[in-house]
Amino acid sequence: MLVHGRIPNFRNNPDCSTNLAQLEEFQRARVIEICPSLAQEHLRLFSLAEGKVLLTPAPSIDNALFYKLDPKFLHIHDLSRAATKSGRFLIS
Repeated sequence: MLVHGRIPNFRNNPDCSTNLAQLEEFQRARVIEICPSLAQEHLRLFSLAEGKVLLTPAPSIDNALFYKLDPKFLHIHDLSRAATKSGRFLIS
């Protein structure tokens, strides 16, 4: 299967978040930019749960370049919603 113009969603992508968390670069990072694709939703949730500030690109540059989600300003029960594609509107 060829993939063009999108990030593929696959069965084991939650495992990728676990593998990423083991990298020194992830552990040291305080801010992470992650695209708002469905394939990376688990990674966004994982990053927020780890206390990382999350930047997602805005769909157009009319208002902003990025949406910023800071887990310090989100309730724990809002993290799952914040990690979704529409969750970027929970801007902190």
